[in-house]
Amino acid sequence: MEEKSPVVATFLSILFPGLGSIYAGKAAKGVSLMTVFVYTLYALGNGAEGWLFLVVFWIFAAIEAYRDAEGGEKVKKSSLGWGIFWIVVGFILQLHVLGYLRLGVILKYWPTLIILGGVYLIVKAFRKEEENEEG
Repeated sequence: MEEKSPVVATFLSILFPGLGSIYAGKAAKGVSLMTVFVYTLYALGNGAEGWLFLVVFWIFAAIEAYRDAEGGEKVKKSSLGWGIFWIVVGFILQLHVLGYLRLGVILKYWPTLIILGGVYLIVKAFRKEEENEEG
């Protein structure tokens, strides 16, 4: 199978969630991600709330496209992190629905999460590069 560029896959999924997974050879997954994305846009356009979900989903699709293009060997290790992430997101959304938390406070600062994620990925890349040079 031809190697696919994780960077290209990520870029494609940033343009349209699911497109990067299709590029990486995971057509069913890509179409599923596209379907969820289009349905979410439709629901939001008809007055539904959930812009935070849309942003989180968009980021998730880009990360999945990157992993698909890499070959997906790291799925088990990252599954724990994603599981924890989705539990936290679900917990926050449930608190909002029950009236214990106003999402406006979280939405004001959500770009900080993207910044922290970027810092984490850069540090991780440098550590991996150092390991490759040593070994």
